[in-house]
Amino acid sequence: MIKNALQAQLLKAGLVDNKKAKKLTKQAQHEQRTGQNDDAEIKAKNVKAIDSNGAGDIFAGAALNKIIEEESFLNACKFGNYASSKIVQEKSPRLSVDQYKKLKADY
Repeated sequence: MIKNALQAQLLKAGLVDNKKAKKLTKQAQHEQRTGQNDDAEIKAKNVKAIDSNGAGDIFAGAALNKIIEEESFLNACKFGNYASSKIVQEKSPRLSVDQYKKLKADY
């Protein structure tokens, strides 16, 4: 049985199986209950932006990738911020698989 929207979205997208979705949901609920990360601030990267297309998409994808890897929500958002700062410096809003692997390695 699906308990909340996060679990439903993860399952619908086919990103995780039911067991993993439940674990991620419990982690998110714990962070919400305990107030973890409520007042967290992530500093913006100072970069020369060329094209902002794709910045939000890569933020969401990179952050979700870290959440699936069981990173904290704060660390996931920091990685999303880092990935966004890199993509806006490019003319294309897309990264190849190799470019994304390099981005993760460099982080």
